[in-house]
Amino acid sequence: MTKIYLLVPFEIKDKVKETESISYDSNRKLWYCEVLTKGLEQYEMNCIDLHYLDRDIWKPKLKSLKWLKDTKKWVVNKKDFKTFYL
Repeated sequence: MTKIYLLVPFEIKDKVKETESISYDSNRKLWYCEVLTKGLEQYEMNCIDLHYLDRDIWKPKLKSLKWLKDTKKWVVNKKDFKTFYL
């Protein structure tokens, strides 16, 4: 089973769970799916190359920005990924 990790905003997690097949990985504290549907594409997790000292500059612009302790990487959803790299 391949897990596709997602950055689903807390405020809408229940709504997304009603319409999509997602599960919660309590170890990583992330939502995931096994099949990335059209409705979930916008929440797909992407790594970005962000220096730790720049986090306060980017946090207001990238609403989904999250630090993953286990991989020591910054991640964002698809929309914020485009914002960061464009």
